[in-house]
Amino acid sequence: MPEATDPRPSLDQTTPVPAPSRHRSRKLAWSAAALLAAIVVGVIVVVLLTRGHAAEPAPTAAAWERQRYGASVGLYDVTFADRDRGWAVGFGGTIVATADGGATWAPQSSGTSVVLYGIAFPDRQRGYAVGDGGTLLITKDSGQTWRRSSAGTRASLFGVDFCDARHGLVVGLDGTVVSTGDGGTSWSARSSGTRAYLEGVAFVDSSHAWAVGFDFEANAGAILATKDGGVTWSAQSSQSSAYLSDVAFGDATHGWAVGEGGTILATTDGGATWSAQSSGTGAFLRAVAFSDLDHGWAVGEGGTILATTDGGATWRAQRSGTSWGLTAVAGADAVRGWVVGGDGNGGAGVILATTSGGAAQ
Repeated sequence: MPEATDPRPSLDQTTPVPAPSRHRSRKLAWSAAALLAAIVVGVIVVVLLTRGHAAEPAPTAAAWERQRYGASVGLYDVTFADRDRGWAVGFGGTIVATADGGATWAPQSSGTSVVLYGIAFPDRQRGYAVGDGGTLLITKDSGQTWRRSSAGTRASLFGVDFCDARHGLVVGLDGTVVSTGDGGTSWSARSSGTRAYLEGVAFVDSSHAWAVGFDFEANAGAILATKDGGVTWSAQSSQSSAYLSDVAFGDATHGWAVGEGGTILATTDGGATWSAQSSGTGAFLRAVAFSDLDHGWAVGEGGTILATTDGGATWRAQRSGTSWGLTAVAGADAVRGWVVGGDGNGGAGVILATTSGGAAQ
């Protein structure tokens, strides 16, 4: 979504906990009787506290932990090629990368200062980033060098996805869809049949893909589908007036779309029909990702993270530790995931990670 219409909340700052004061030892004058009484009482208390009780359990580790990424800008998207190698993009042409699962992040030179909204890596070497003004960047060396490519449009581009090293799709403003079948050497504009803002795209295989957004003319959530690799597109009924911001598919039949007002839509027939799932929140959900047909996350404003282990039949809130807007999520498997976001003004951002499926350990 364009920056101007991206409602992200500010972080609710908490008061720092003061460091404990230093205690100075003091000499106390005790009478012999008082000292003896104190010892007896202390022994009785210890016995009462320990009798029949197990040792206090160790404190649980945070479900989602912040990762340092060496920048202070908001982030819009994140992707991982495997459990170790990942990239995130955001304001000011920012690209940061990790080769150790997020333990450390390092900046990469994008060669641009525009906002980058989307990123995709079909493998460890090849990557694609998209952003304002038709910006399309390509790398063939894991991001050590990025070069500008022509998408054939000046429209802002919001989403990008590849199903393999050759076949990719990019979507954006005013129904923009461009596709490649040769790994980005050439790009072709496709007619989407709509002027909707298209924000999210999911490319499942070389034939099947879906794009979602919002159709301002129809005042409804927009869902488009293709069965020929993006050459032709047809509209699917979302049965929703919510702005849809992202879409994910586990295979050619099972998919999920998320958006404003806590909207989660699901399909089990390739989008022929979509039905609402109960999210338990009214937050604007910005992104969704599934590692298989059962395990998925959805994230959004106010630090919202939702998780499902049954394909969306039930969604449960997870503690993110932030109230900033979360804009993207990537999952390597059912337990390892990453989330990015920011303060809504572009001046500060966050990367969160979990190795426990988002549950406290």
